[in-house]
Amino acid sequence: METEVKVVYEIWKAERELGYCKYNGDELAYKVGDVYDKEDCPELIESFDSKAEALEALKDYKCSVWKTRATLGELLNGREYYVQESEYDEDGEPLSGDVLVFAERDE
Repeated sequence: METEVKVVYEIWKAERELGYCKYNGDELAYKVGDVYDKEDCPELIESFDSKAEALEALKDYKCSVWKTRATLGELLNGREYYVQESEYDEDGEPLSGDVLVFAERDE
């Protein structure tokens, strides 16, 4: 018997520290995709049956970067939103997931 696979398109949010940055720099060194890490625990924001609907909804989200003060200087932090195509088995267990596109960066 073959396993039934359901494909959904999900918007995920990932957020983490990117590390210390120099006092003169440099949020510009950040590139969309730097925050994403499969090993981190991103937060599921929305789920869609249609890729087109997910891509349209992603326009409401922006990737961002900001600095916070720490004892050794400033930390660079980032937040990213992305659409992931995910496959689930009939029990709702994840089988795979591939990032399709990241939201644009908030300037």
